[in-house]
Amino acid sequence: MAVTSKQESILANIVTTLKTINATGNYNLNFGSNVWRTLRMLDELSDSEVPGACILDEDDVILTPGTNNEYTTGEGGTSDVKNGWPILIIAYVKTSTQDIAFEGLLQKELIKAYSDVTVAMLADITRGGYAISTTLIGVSKRIDRKSGRGAVGLTFMIKYDFSPNAGTPTT
Repeated sequence: MAVTSKQESILANIVTTLKTINATGNYNLNFGSNVWRTLRMLDELSDSEVPGACILDEDDVILTPGTNNEYTTGEGGTSDVKNGWPILIIAYVKTSTQDIAFEGLLQKELIKAYSDVTVAMLADITRGGYAISTTLIGVSKRIDRKSGRGAVGLTFMIKYDFSPNAGTPTT
């Protein structure tokens, strides 16, 4: 039997989760199908691709070994939810006009994106039952007033257990 990848299951859950951001209910923006598992550069996106988000899994992960060759992502075992497997979500927004007047239009859109991604990601911290926890640990915002576009990056730490030696191995 093939190895079951919790990372793949968790990433698929994140894609599905971000696609629920649809400008209804608790959400301000509508990502639609504009969710990618690769880095997209803000200046390369077409107008129809914004708002949208990309999911990046490009950082180091420290593992805590358990018994019987089981592991937990991050240090400190399952109880320390402040570290684990880092996932960066970059949400892209635009305004209909340039923010030359410094009215904070892009800032308002970035706050909407931050809120939408936070609400969506923390609605199910177990990522569909594949994770122990999902914790927001950092946020950064970038604005290009001239183009009327901006990006907000949210870093989440995902903690999960896995066992490559189980009857059905997991990684």
